[in-house]
Amino acid sequence: MFSTLLNNRYRLQTELGRGGMGVVYRAHDTLLERDVAVKVLSDTALGAESRARLLREAQAAARLNHSNIVSVYDAGQAGGVPFIVMELVEGESLRDRRPQTLEETLSLACQVCAALEHAHAHSVIHRDLKPENVLIAPDGCAKLGDLAWPTPPPRGSPTKGRLSAQCSTWRRSKCWNKRPTTVRTSMH
Repeated sequence: MFSTLLNNRYRLQTELGRGGMGVVYRAHDTLLERDVAVKVLSDTALGAESRARLLREAQAAARLNHSNIVSVYDAGQAGGVPFIVMELVEGESLRDRRPQTLEETLSLACQVCAALEHAHAHSVIHRDLKPENVLIAPDGCAKLGDLAWPTPPPRGSPTKGRLSAQCSTWRRSKCWNKRPTTVRTSMH
């Protein structure tokens, strides 16, 4: 598939997580001398049309600049396998690190809402908001991740809802009901 040096730039170091679409690695950007996260997609997860769509979606996510959104730095292919390079967030997911107090819960909720508001203002709908996609840094900063998966809607109109691999189990009904997907889809 690829060597430990991806595209002669990103040195893959350790696996951080694994999901249905691929593997996330801690990596070192040898050009800019910084640690990053690299999501390498499964070579069987996407066809040619889906790969092109993924690149467009990574471009949309890369245009977002917000303190509560994981930044997308780069995207490409190595050996025909797509990858996305993102900001490395040290910490745990909301699934693994639940808030302990009402104050912490409200702080995290406000941060996630601020991230969603920013994404929606730039016509990006998350479509896969779940605890695994909210990362909490040691300083308590919440970072919304996996924004490279959404499809930005055409300006001024909602997208057509579709059943997709991004639908989380607890939101499956929103995907099955074929209602239009709008910014309200991300809000529960």
